[in-house]
Amino acid sequence: MRQFSLPINRMAVLAAAFVAFAAPAQAQMAGALGKPDRLLVGLGAGNSVADIQSQGIQPDIIDTYLVGVGSGSWTTWNSPSGSYLTMAATQAAKLGAVPMFTL
Repeated sequence: MRQFSLPINRMAVLAAAFVAFAAPAQAQMAGALGKPDRLLVGLGAGNSVADIQSQGIQPDIIDTYLVGVGSGSWTTWNSPSGSYLTMAATQAAKLGAVPMFTL
């Protein structure tokens, strides 16, 4: 049986303490999103709702990357300007997922 040195044990204790103290905040965040008190699993946008459902995937979060600002940015992808967010959020809702947007 391998013995760990004291610094590794200290790191393990610190990691366990961090998880113990962070867990209430994480549970609170999940609850605020209307999700269960557990690790939330996300999926990047790019697949249709039908494709995701056909695979039996039930993501908690759908992440959509929005391309920058200026000409060709996400605000110009649909009409009226900015409606892409509504469309992406609607698709996430069809899966029971929370939409997440990164820029």
